[in-house]
Amino acid sequence: MTVYGGPRPTPPGAPRIKPDPLLFGAFGFLVVAIIAGLVFAFQGGGDSDGALSAAEQPTSAPAEQVPSQPPPSAAPPPPPSSAAPSPTPPQALLPAKPLLLKASHSGLCLQAAEGNGGIATQMPCDNNPTQVWMPQSVPGTQDVFAFVNTKDNRCLDVNGASKDNGAQVLQWDCHGGPNQQWRLQRDGDGFRFVSLNSGRCIGVDSGSPAPGAAARQWDCDNSTNQRWQIPA
Repeated sequence: MTVYGGPRPTPPGAPRIKPDPLLFGAFGFLVVAIIAGLVFAFQGGGDSDGALSAAEQPTSAPAEQVPSQPPPSAAPPPPPSSAAPSPTPPQALLPAKPLLLKASHSGLCLQAAEGNGGIATQMPCDNNPTQVWMPQSVPGTQDVFAFVNTKDNRCLDVNGASKDNGAQVLQWDCHGGPNQQWRLQRDGDGFRFVSLNSGRCIGVDSGSPAPGAAARQWDCDNSTNQRWQIPA
């Protein structure tokens, strides 16, 4: 008796169908190819929607080159020196050499008796050392001098630094005081010797032309006995 629904027996004599290995391998390769194609297609679509390819990338414009500045045609002037030029010293009115002092009214020369306090008088010019005087310019001036006697190396001086009319002129140890400093003022062909201490001039006593007349200081009056010539 036959029961429906159970396994049917293979009819006797029917051949069994065996799977072909070659066909099975080709089918598998086809499936893999289809899947790989889908994957590549998906990636290619993403690239088309994304950034442009390297060939399509816009190239940036090259930076503009600024031309270099040409060198200056001349070098700039050097900065001014910080060192200030030293001032030119004033030119002294008299040269620094021994000289005679000759009274214009008498033609006699001023000399000093030897020793400290030796009185100054006018005497005939003979160039003896008591008549020879060395002018020494006072620093910073061109017309103020001390007069040093070459015999005793003492200075022409107003006795006791007096400011009075008639004070005796003599020689004394040099000390640089104003009664030993004399401002020379032009007077015709000679000079007036004005004491810085008193503002008075060296003159010959009473305007005498005689040898031995004493030298004194008096108010400056432009008289010839107050004018002293300096022979070259």
